Amino acid sequence: MNVSATCQATLLTVCLLSLIAKSKRSKRRRRPFRIVATDAGFEAPDTLAAGLRHITFENRGSEIHEGMLVKLPTG
Repeated sequence: MNVSATCQATLLTVCLLSLIAKSKRSKRRRRPFRIVATDAGFEAPDTLAAGLRHITFENRGSEIHEGMLVKLPTG
């Protein structure tokens, strides 16, 4: 086996292991942060962990609702 074939085999192995690791991480993803708007107000979790999140906003009321995300200062 020459050096080029060894490098190609190593690169292929690293790529496959990377794909397997990414697949396992994607299965552990958290559920989306879900906000449900009703005519009486909003239903949403009290807290949200830091980091990148998928947010879903659902309007179950008869009126138009909208949401705004604001980062509050410390304290």
